Amino acid sequence: MDDRLGRLERLYWQNVRLQVLDWNDAGRMPLTELLREPETQDALLQRLGVLHLDIAVVEPHRQPVRASRAYTIRFLKELMRLLEDDHTVEVSETLYETLALYIAAQSADEKTCHRCYYLPPTPAAAARISAASDRVVLCEEIPAISQGTTGLRTWQAGLRLIELFASNPSAVAGKRVLELGSGVGLLGLMCAKLGAAQVYLTDGDAPVLPRLASNILLNDAGAAVSAFKLDWEWTSAEMDAALADAHADYDVVVGSDCVWSPDLTLPLARTIAHALRSSRNPARAVCYMASTVRREATFALFQDNLAACRLATTPYAEPARASGPSPALWFHYEEDAERVEVLCIKLAE
Repeated sequence: MDDRLGRLERLYWQNVRLQVLDWNDAGRMPLTELLREPETQDALLQRLGVLHLDIAVVEPHRQPVRASRAYTIRFLKELMRLLEDDHTVEVSETLYETLALYIAAQSADEKTCHRCYYLPPTPAAAARISAASDRVVLCEEIPAISQGTTGLRTWQAGLRLIELFASNPSAVAGKRVLELGSGVGLLGLMCAKLGAAQVYLTDGDAPVLPRLASNILLNDAGAAVSAFKLDWEWTSAEMDAALADAHADYDVVVGSDCVWSPDLTLPLARTIAHALRSSRNPARAVCYMASTVRREATFALFQDNLAACRLATTPYAEPARASGPSPALWFHYEEDAERVEVLCIKLAE
């Protein structure tokens, strides 16, 4: 695969805002050089799955995968403008025709779409850029808040934790993983891609659970990934019952973008403590929690509550890489990626 086309493919399927989308790969490959020939432009359209309106199929899922039509129109318009501005480039007729089809089919009531997230290169497979087996497809809400929850779309701390796990797959490979606050399921499904033996996705919001179940099916995850309700404000007995009913048997706990409300920092800390004590080997169990620090006071309160629950925390340290490119900032970040803090949390000795 031409990884230069693959980079645009990844940005398109992540729905990166056009105002900040880097078309020229930081000057390494000007767009008009990459897409100078109409045949290459057509190859990009084929990769994006836009040649057949609204029925793009991402193998091996075999289910219709629909990118946002509104975003696709904006993307194609900007792509066409950039190509037309260089008078040495011949713009593909297929590009004109595809844009016209999308404009004619535009709908004002678009509320959900599919987004694809590609697994960062790992030390063992650095050449894999966007093979179908290395991506997760999710049905997400377009608005940031929908049905009274923020859990129906992906947030950035999970992206950073995926990059770190890709750099050190042994953190989850062969392990049984319990995810807290899964939302649409990206982090847990990526753990499965990285070799986790079993993944349990959990959330406490009622609108989120059906979406989790459908996203598991969308990715053909099979029995290796399951989902069930786990509310952070439940009693210990209620949590034990939920874990038992789901036959949850795990070594590692993960979570991302869970630290946003001061009122929920103590319930979350208690849930982490309970999950670690209920793991297969509590003395060795670890929780990786990634948070975008938007309010220092809230993050500090979370850390205080972890200590109150007799949990020990250390910052996540990325192991040195023997070879291969770093996956750092493989994804696009709407906010400063440096604001993502990842904690390793264990039961205090």
